[in-house]
Amino acid sequence: KDAAVIALAGQPIGIDIEKIRPHRMRFAKNLGTPHELSVLRAAPDDLMLFYTFWTRKEAWLKLTGSGLTVPLTSFDVWDGPVAARLSTFRKDDYCISFCM
Repeated sequence: KDAAVIALAGQPIGIDIEKIRPHRMRFAKNLGTPHELSVLRAAPDDLMLFYTFWTRKEAWLKLTGSGLTVPLTSFDVWDGPVAARLSTFRKDDYCISFCM
């Protein structure tokens, strides 16, 4: 089942959508800030938490247009100014985050 997201906004927006699939989560220290990784490690079996984290990272990178040239450890999607610009929701088997 494929999915797409369409957004109409009067300003730049970054969006990411991921199908929620069971997998074994391993957290490399270069995937996020120490704060983000501590949140994820506190609930290692929470797939929605992981996908919220990951889609928020990608939505921010898409908004800024920087892609993976910016270290994932340089911004926090749970707390602070970047987090304040992010929203996440679940639709069926998909996690969708957007950033404005």
